[in-house]
Amino acid sequence: ENHCTIFTIAESPLDEKMIWVGTDDGNLQLTLDGGKTWTNVANNYKAAGVPAQTWVSSIEPSRYDKNVVYATFDNHMYGDMKTYLARSTDMGKTWTMLRSDNFKGYAHKIREDIVSKDLLFLGTEMGLYASIDGGKNWTQMKAKVPEYCLVRDIAIEPKTNDLILATHGRGILIVDDISPLRKINDQLLNSDIAFIPSRPTPVTNGHYGQGWPDAGGFVGPNSTEEALITYYLKERVNSGSVNVQVYDSKGALVVELPGTKRKGLNKITWNMRTKPPRVAEGGSKADWASTVGPMVHDGKYTIKIVANDKMASGELELIADPRSSFTAEQREANYAAVERTKKMEEELAVVMDSLLAEQQMIKEVKDLSPVITEYYDSLESIRKSLVPVKEGNNVLFVDEENLREKVTDIYYGVNFYEGQPTGSQQEGMNSIQKEMNEARTKIEERKKTYRPKVKAELKRLGKNQPY
Repeated sequence: ENHCTIFTIAESPLDEKMIWVGTDDGNLQLTLDGGKTWTNVANNYKAAGVPAQTWVSSIEPSRYDKNVVYATFDNHMYGDMKTYLARSTDMGKTWTMLRSDNFKGYAHKIREDIVSKDLLFLGTEMGLYASIDGGKNWTQMKAKVPEYCLVRDIAIEPKTNDLILATHGRGILIVDDISPLRKINDQLLNSDIAFIPSRPTPVTNGHYGQGWPDAGGFVGPNSTEEALITYYLKERVNSGSVNVQVYDSKGALVVELPGTKRKGLNKITWNMRTKPPRVAEGGSKADWASTVGPMVHDGKYTIKIVANDKMASGELELIADPRSSFTAEQREANYAAVERTKKMEEELAVVMDSLLAEQQMIKEVKDLSPVITEYYDSLESIRKSLVPVKEGNNVLFVDEENLREKVTDIYYGVNFYEGQPTGSQQEGMNSIQKEMNEARTKIEERKKTYRPKVKAELKRLGKNQPY
């Protein structure tokens, strides 16, 4: 079936007067003078093994050499479901078929990468295929790309390095950041373990909002805004562990993440946060500040992939968010506020450690003497001012005024914001610091006042002395 219709047209990226045209009755025409004269090279590709009158489904003139051109051919109208893909290195005079036992389905689209001349993508009626060696070898890309996916068109976004697929019946699919594929070569594939650089990542809390869920609709998730860490394992790690370590410019360990162990390419994400603060214990409910660390600064970080006795390292670049409306000074003020409240969380934890340790030492004997009871209760009164103490099934929803809740409220507020802290937050931090100093002083004063009394009472009662 054909209609003598132009089905595809492509201009050379290197020569605006060089234009290729393919038709649905097998003609493949080339002009070198902007359309004044044309040459039909159909008989040349037929000599390479493409049947006569096959639809020319796509043409891809190379952006690296104007003598090179790729073309796909679709012959399913005649019951032929084979994948026809050919390349010419002499402007269509001769052609070479690019074949693979992995190919399935008739070909729709061939696309050459915009950075690496040897990286090619092929869309067929049955999926997406890629080659990293100029078409010598091909593999089907199955990672979240459906195996039976009708890939009708392919584009590459130059700013984000995303691979965009137009499909029949499955919408638009986006393969995030194909830049790691550009780094794959024989040397890397022969390595036991290798780090693969990714594009620079903006340091951000995120830009994607969440609307109220609707009753349906065909939508996909947004791409992650976390830092992507990619590495290669020649063989699956069947025993032991794979750890991903992140170091700052001074060589200090920022965080260690669990890695995946699969053979081939592995990808994990890092939320670009340091370790969470240690929070005050002794409360009746958890403090969520213990689950989220501060955001790191933009800059260059060293990544080490450790798989048992093997190790690979590389560099991860984090950049200031180009979409942010905040100035560098405002971001620095935010970092300072986050760091200050993190230290407050950990300072309060030390204060509570001291109080709880003191209570624990007299807990067994607190009912033996009014003096000891009075001391324990005075410490308990301080504990109630520092951490939540109410218990019950609905404890998470109980609003208690205590120092730990105040610190966490500001810590969360500045940690999930990227601009300068508000005046009330600054005042709150100053007030909290004052309250913490007062609590610490009260505890030390109680110790100084009551310890001698407790010691004397226990001696009178013939009990072991905790001090």
